[in-house]
Amino acid sequence: PGLVLTGLYKQFGMSNSATVVADDSFLSLVGGLGGLASGFGRIFWGNTVDRIGFRKAYTTTSILQILTMMAMPFALCSKAAFLATVCGTLFCLGGSVAMYVTMNPKLFGVKNA
Repeated sequence: PGLVLTGLYKQFGMSNSATVVADDSFLSLVGGLGGLASGFGRIFWGNTVDRIGFRKAYTTTSILQILTMMAMPFALCSKAAFLATVCGTLFCLGGSVAMYVTMNPKLFGVKNA
C-alpha cells in the first residue's frame, strides 16, 4: 500500500486548495523527510525481522501501513498529522523492502535469490 503513496502524496495534499497542507514547499519537505523515514525504516525493520522473525515483523509493518494510510484523509487539516502519516507509511514501506531482501535467499536459495 505504501508504494502508491510514494507517487501520490503530493497530488493528494494539493487535491483541495482549502486544506492546510496544500502548500508546494511544505509537500516537498514532506517528500524529503519521507525519503529519510523510508531509509530509517529499512534499518529498523531489517533489525526487527532478525529479532522477531519475518511473519511477525511483516504483519506489524503491514498493519501500521494500512492504519496510517486510512488516517490520510483526516490528516489534511494539520501539517504535523499529514507529515506523520506520510513518514509513518514510508517508514513501514522501507521495512517491507528490507524484509523481502532478507527472505529471498531463505525462500529460494542463495543461488536463485
